[in-house]
Amino acid sequence: MIKFLYTFLVCIFSITPCWANSASVENCKRMHNWHDFTWLKVTLYNPDTTSPSTYEFIKEQNEKIIYHYLNQNEDVYKVLIIPNVGVAFKDEKESGIKPASECQLIVGDTVSILYSQALRILYFLGRIDIAGPQSISVKKQINIKEDGHPTRIQINPGDHFTMGTPWELSGTVNKNGDSDIVFDFKYEFYKEGKQIIVPIKGVWSNRRIANPIKNQDNLSDWLVCIDGTYKENREKQVFVPVISNISKLKTIGDLRNSHSKDVSQKKATTCSQDIFKK
Repeated sequence: MIKFLYTFLVCIFSITPCWANSASVENCKRMHNWHDFTWLKVTLYNPDTTSPSTYEFIKEQNEKIIYHYLNQNEDVYKVLIIPNVGVAFKDEKESGIKPASECQLIVGDTVSILYSQALRILYFLGRIDIAGPQSISVKKQINIKEDGHPTRIQINPGDHFTMGTPWELSGTVNKNGDSDIVFDFKYEFYKEGKQIIVPIKGVWSNRRIANPIKNQDNLSDWLVCIDGTYKENREKQVFVPVISNISKLKTIGDLRNSHSKDVSQKKATTCSQDIFKK
């Protein structure tokens, strides 16, 4: 059981460290130079579904945002991560403001699963060019085949996903303007002996992106998980949230403003590295 939901989610958004005992050290190094993005959009055309799945991963100033578009883009599952404050989920099965210690049972591995979609693309881009986006200046045709050991991608020290072999990636990457890398892939793999072909399209960018979540958004239909720490109290672990008066939180703006009030007094444990910085 993860004690700090917020810390866990920030770790997911951190640069994936290349742990010495990890079987995925080489894969981690391939992704390193592609972590410095502000916006990553990924659309997968899964043959098992009637409509594509689209994901957006955004960093605006110190916040991290995940959008997952559902039902032909009519619904959007949103995740907002505010460092040292907490994590807010829109369109979760529950709503309300809760200590992070209560949220894990509700959200489970949702963010980890969502974020695996971003890491897979960063890995593919690293396989195309380990040097990073600055080396993509013209349109490149790609064809990569892997038929050895399964490809293991580490999300954090205790969580990973695996791409079974054989798999093949073909398609193109191309520079679009000063900041965007456009990709158009065809990912082929086998599942229970059956060949699966998944077209993947999207954009990697490090241009400035406006924050899509507004201060005036009401928290009434968000699940807000407030970060905190555990302290000993009469031989029991007691969760102490970083925000002392959560009843005053009514809007996204209130949540953001709490960062400069309560949080400056008592800072929660967080990961030291940011996925978008080297």
